[in-house]
Order: sequence, then structure tokens, then C-alpha cells
Amino acid sequence: MSFTGLPFALILGVLLPLWLATRGRARHGLLLGASWIFYAWGTPWHLFLLWFSTALDYLVARGLQRTPAQNRARRRGLLAMSLVGNLGILGAFKYAPFVLGALGLVEAPAPSEFHVTGSIPIGLSFYTFQTLSYTIDVYRGRQEAIRSPVDFALYVAFFPQLVAGPIVRASEFFPQLARPLQPDAARTWRSVELIAVGLFKKLVVADNLGIWVDEVMTNPLGWSAPALWLAGVMFTTQIYADFSGYSTMARGLAGLFGIDLPRNFDFPQLARNPLEYRRAWHITMGEWFRDYVYFPLGGSRGGLIRSSLNLMLVWALFGLWHGAGWSFLAWGLLNGALQVVYRPLSKRFPWKVPALIGIALTMSFTSLSALTFRAPGAQGLIDIYTRIATLRLDGLWPKPLWVAVMLGLLGVHALSKRYYRDEDLLNHLPMGVRVGLLAGIAPVLLFASTQARPFIYFQF
Repeated sequence: MSFTGLPFALILGVLLPLWLATRGRARHGLLLGASWIFYAWGTPWHLFLLWFSTALDYLVARGLQRTPAQNRARRRGLLAMSLVGNLGILGAFKYAPFVLGALGLVEAPAPSEFHVTGSIPIGLSFYTFQTLSYTIDVYRGRQEAIRSPVDFALYVAFFPQLVAGPIVRASEFFPQLARPLQPDAARTWRSVELIAVGLFKKLVVADNLGIWVDEVMTNPLGWSAPALWLAGVMFTTQIYADFSGYSTMARGLAGLFGIDLPRNFDFPQLARNPLEYRRAWHITMGEWFRDYVYFPLGGSRGGLIRSSLNLMLVWALFGLWHGAGWSFLAWGLLNGALQVVYRPLSKRFPWKVPALIGIALTMSFTSLSALTFRAPGAQGLIDIYTRIATLRLDGLWPKPLWVAVMLGLLGVHALSKRYYRDEDLLNHLPMGVRVGLLAGIAPVLLFASTQARPFIYFQF
């Protein structure tokens, strides 16, 4: 079920008054039931996968809690059960179709426009990593196993962030359940604003930019190098507006029920270098790979070669997390190689590049590397890179409207970073202005939005 559809609005309209009318732990059960309905909508059998992961990690964590630290073999065996069970399901649905098709054992599924093959249960990549973070933390002794199966199931299935994040740690979620979930007027107003801003990002910005990107990608050889470069920038902006729009709505929806979710973006389109971009994009996923893959591999210890290999492996896995395919691996390796080159050079030559130049260079690289997701096949990607690298000026040029819109969006992005650090674009404005802006967003959502597209990260 999508946040932008009428069924979700109707369910939310019923759920919120019921939640306000209940008290105590009954609210947890109500939210859990609603979350399962939300997830099962349209594809009920996916719920069995969610239940399996929930039951497995609840029992594994309880077993770890009862097993003394001295019994390392049993504790490792329990953790292995969680890893094999969760990653096995993820591999079977997300990676097996691609691998078997590449080996010629089955007919490879037709890829989508983002080169995703097969039918992946929505949210599988997100809740799998979330439950794994819980069992790993219990294994490490950093998290107490949760006694209540209802509370743990709600942690896994909480509908605002279930299908596309942000990935929430147990240490962030469960303390909030322990206190009364009663949002005040200020929190409710802030939540409504976040939902409205998220809808604007998705329906007005992302979906309209997608139309323009499609226009270029259907025939990239017919466009000039500047147009192809701008199409790359529009595509990364489309992904950002789409994914951050979902995350912003998720934060607003969770706030209606008294839960704070972590930010998932920190103005990545204004990053001045690759390190800033990595820390600003999909923050919770980056932190997950840092804590559960990069650090266990040794992190930056062991010298330049070892840390570089660790970085490349993490980025390769990060790319493959998005999808099973060579394009995703290529994207991960391209970004990993940039990190490997940039990190030692920035320490050896700590020159301060002017901010605008740093932003332009970082945006150019991230936009061009992201085209591995969107270009029409490997040959199409080569054609695009060739035309840009050789500065081909024949073909169609960017439309003036595209340039104007992108400059306007970048300006809004810069003002937001300058004045409002927590995605609360309206939070510090006078109440009259806030009401007026929200009232103005409503007709824009009705008339400036296109036919709603699925959220891009639902495919991943």
C-alpha cells in the first residue's frame, strides 16, 4: 500500500481516532494490527515472510539472552540461525532469479527500467536489515532482548517505515514504546507539515522530474552532452525527492503516533565532497554497513591497502543491496573507488576547494554514476558516457524549463540547509505563514502532480 493512495488515507482516517481513544499497551496491539493490514494489502502472502523473520529473531534474541557469554558456541549458533534465515530469504527472492538467469538455468526475468529483476516482496531489504541489527546487538550485549512479542513485532512491522525505511535500531525504538505515546499539539502540527512536505517532494518534484528523465533516456543518442549531464542531475534529484519524500512522510506519520524516527538524509545534493555525500545520503543504511560490515572487517585499521579493500567490499555490497544486477555492482564499485582515491588524497593534500566547485564536482560524479541504474542497458550507458566525455554538442539541448526548475530546486535546497537543519522546513516560521504555506501546498498537490508513480525504493 502506498502513502499516496486513497486506501491508505482511509485506513489512516480510521486508525488515528481509534488510537487516540485507546490507552496503554492496547495502542501497541492496535498499531501492530494496522501495520500488518498495511503490509498485506494487495499481496497477503508477503505477510508470512514478515511473520517468519519476526518469530525467528524474537526467539533467537530470547535464546541469546538466556545463554551465558561463556557458552560462545551456542551463542554463535543462535546468531547463525538469524543470519541464515533472514539472508536466505533475502537471497532467494532478491538474488536467486538473477544468478540462475545469468547461469542460464532459468529464463531471466525481464528487468524494470531500474534493472531490477524478479518480483521482490516490498520492504524485504529494509526489515531484514532492521531485524538483523537487533539480533547482532543482542549477541554483542548492547541490547536487551525484548520480552513482549507484540512490542517486538511492532518494531519489525511499524507501518510508517516498514517498506522503505529509515532503518531503526532497537535502542532508538523500544525506549519510546516504554513511555506514554501521546503526541501534543506541537508534535501533531509538525507531523502534518512533514507529511505535506513529503507528499510535495514525491508527487510534484520526483514524479514530474521522472517524466523529463524518461524523455531523455528513451533516446539518449538524440541528446547533446549538456542535456545528458543535466538528465543525470535530474535523475539523482528525482531519486532524492522520491526517497527523501517517503522518509519525510514516514517521520510525519510516526510522529502522529508519538514515535520519532531518525533522519535519513542531510542535504546530499549540496555535498562538497564524496565523504559528505556518503554521510548525507540514506544515513541509516550507511550507518548499518559501517557498524555491521565495515567495522567488523577491520575498518580503517591495518593500513591503506586493507582499509581500501574493506571500503570496496562494503560499497560492492551496498550496490548489490539495491538490486541483483551488474548495474548495481558497477554503481557500488564506482563510488567505492572514488572513496578509496579521495580519502588518502584529502589527508595528504588538504586543499580547500571553493564550495560551489566542490558541489558541482560531487554532483556531477554522483549523477553520472547513478545513470548505471537508469540508462537503457550497458550499451546505452556507454553511449551516454561517450557523448558526455567527448562533449558532443549535436542533438537536442536541455529545455529552458528544465534548467530553471533545477536551479530553483537547488536554491530551495540551499535555503533549507542554511536555516532548517531537521527537515522542518516550516517549523520556525510564524504560525500564520505556516498555515498559508500548507493551504498552498494542497492545490499544488492536486493540480501539479502527475499520475502517482510507485516509490523507487519499493523495487529495492
